[in-house]
Amino acid sequence: MSELANLSADEVRRRVMRIRDDAAFCREALNIRNEQGQKVPLELQPAQLKLLRLERKCERLGKPLWFIYLKARQVRASTAVAKTIWRRIAFWPGQTGMCVGDTYRSAKSLWGYYHQFDDSYRAFEGLMKLRTLRSIEPTQTTAGFIKWEQDSELETASANSVTAGRSKPIRHLQLSEYAFYRDAATLMTGIMASIPKDLYTTLAIESTPNGVGNPYYDEWMRAIEGKSELEAIFFGWHEEPKYTRVLPCDPAEFQRSLTDEEWAEKQKYSLNLEQLCWRRYAINTLCEGSMDRFHQEYPGCPEEAFLASGRPFFDMGAVGRMARQEPVDTGDLAEIHVGPQRRWTVRHNENGRLRLFRHPQAGHYYCIGADIGNGRQTNDDGRNLKPDWSAAQILDVDTAEEVALFEQEDAIPDDFAATVASLGEWYNEAFLTPERNSFGEVVVLWLMRNNYPLDKVYATGRVPGDKRPPEYHQLGYLTNRVTRPALIGQLQGAVAAGSIIVHDPHTIHQLRTFVWLNGKPQAQPGSKDDLVLSLALAWEGLRFAPRAETQWQVRRAHASYGTQYGKSEKKGPEYE
Repeated sequence: MSELANLSADEVRRRVMRIRDDAAFCREALNIRNEQGQKVPLELQPAQLKLLRLERKCERLGKPLWFIYLKARQVRASTAVAKTIWRRIAFWPGQTGMCVGDTYRSAKSLWGYYHQFDDSYRAFEGLMKLRTLRSIEPTQTTAGFIKWEQDSELETASANSVTAGRSKPIRHLQLSEYAFYRDAATLMTGIMASIPKDLYTTLAIESTPNGVGNPYYDEWMRAIEGKSELEAIFFGWHEEPKYTRVLPCDPAEFQRSLTDEEWAEKQKYSLNLEQLCWRRYAINTLCEGSMDRFHQEYPGCPEEAFLASGRPFFDMGAVGRMARQEPVDTGDLAEIHVGPQRRWTVRHNENGRLRLFRHPQAGHYYCIGADIGNGRQTNDDGRNLKPDWSAAQILDVDTAEEVALFEQEDAIPDDFAATVASLGEWYNEAFLTPERNSFGEVVVLWLMRNNYPLDKVYATGRVPGDKRPPEYHQLGYLTNRVTRPALIGQLQGAVAAGSIIVHDPHTIHQLRTFVWLNGKPQAQPGSKDDLVLSLALAWEGLRFAPRAETQWQVRRAHASYGTQYGKSEKKGPEYE
């Protein structure tokens, strides 16, 4: 019997958690095969140190180590996860673990990490040599299996077996390359029910990306939005030290050869010339010259990682340069009364439907694009897929900056119209561009019946400066086969030119996943487009919205109006 077998679980846990110098433990107690196939001491690399910092954070907060790891290729994150889980199982009595690869081959490779750690372990800080009872290499019919004397065990499985993990509780689980699982949802349903929700459990979902509309992407989005118990970790290619390349020429000459796009990347990630040289090599050689493939295989930020399967509609370079910000406040719009006057404020709520980047400013003009959902979405087979979303985007007229947005699932048209009108009133009687289609008719009727200023509502077929009262059938933007491409195309041009300033991460994501599919621009399957369409409507409204104009601009508009309707246009120096 080993010393560990005679210790209580709490004492073993105390001893293991006492090893604070994780780097020293790995270097002095463990071996791993390097890229040349040689057994060398395990030296922690940046991707592995990032996981170690999360582990320490979870210990301080008293949380289990549950995380989703989004990474570039070959940064040794899988090794870090295996090391963490192995140490949590091998030294503690009664622990059960499982590592799952996307294929039988990857499962065997994954299990090799655990086997190397167990086989090469050298006693460290009073922890004696482990006694392994059984160790079986994985095949297509037998999972890799390790059992220790203190009744702890680890097995390996392939994601091709959707029944993996259902037979007994699992305290430590590694799901490697999860984005490539054949039936991830079914597998996850069975496994998640097997993991106890206590402090000393581990759930590690790690993968390179594989587009959107799959369970890995959904889990990542839920994690970054704070809607799951998983912590989100990202590791970009530029954080990996080995991704550099010797310059083929003089540094000054190489620097002169940089393109505008490379200069932008250099500034965005503080890259040196050797990193840019490797990046150029990776795009041309490892990714067959495809920038999109490079972003998926070697992302520099999470937004680059999830490529749409269709051809992107918007300029991805321009989208990547957008000034992403977290909102200054999130919540719901609340009405308050100060004497006889109405005022508006945001009732703070982390899961609120209103995201605020700039409060209304006196003297500023604003416009709002409003896209009302058309009921329930369906997939290609006609079955219900998910509820539709309604959204309103608010732009500053003079700067075209996104200052706020409202997004709601399955909104009731009257309630949505009331919210849009309230937002309009709060933002200095903003100019509204509601979509007129389907339930949009209800929104337009609500605005008329509740006396929103009709000169502040978009009217089809009108020109800037037209002061005549609009007729009912003109109000709102009617989208059809002709007008929808024009609406989206104008936003496409604005994004490419950098004319519009977008802050919201969700809006930026929808711009990334809006693609050419079946010959027309639309959301990638599994993604939404409500924020894109409402942003396009707001951009269209900029042409008609009032603004702080100079007298010259007002007179110029009047002159154009006279020409449009057959009136003689005055000429003179003041109009030049």
